[in-house]
Amino acid sequence: MIRFTYVISDIQGLHARNALQLARAAEGYQCRIRISKGEKQADGKQVLSLMALNACCGDTLEFQLSGEDEQEASAYLQALVKEIL
Repeated sequence: MIRFTYVISDIQGLHARNALQLARAAEGYQCRIRISKGEKQADGKQVLSLMALNACCGDTLEFQLSGEDEQEASAYLQALVKEIL
């Protein structure tokens, strides 16, 4: 299992467009991807689940990846969130 955190710097937070980008990227990997904000958890491959986190600028997201391609997924998602969030 791989874990990493990211603090949202986009003033709009995790909105529909970047949630869709994140989910589409996650769908390309076989590993399980869970994203949490505090007590709330989301399936990283489901747009509505991600939006339900209600993540705003300054919030910390914790990513948990487990599965056979977790290394590749982690590297890609870390770069992606820096770009879109």
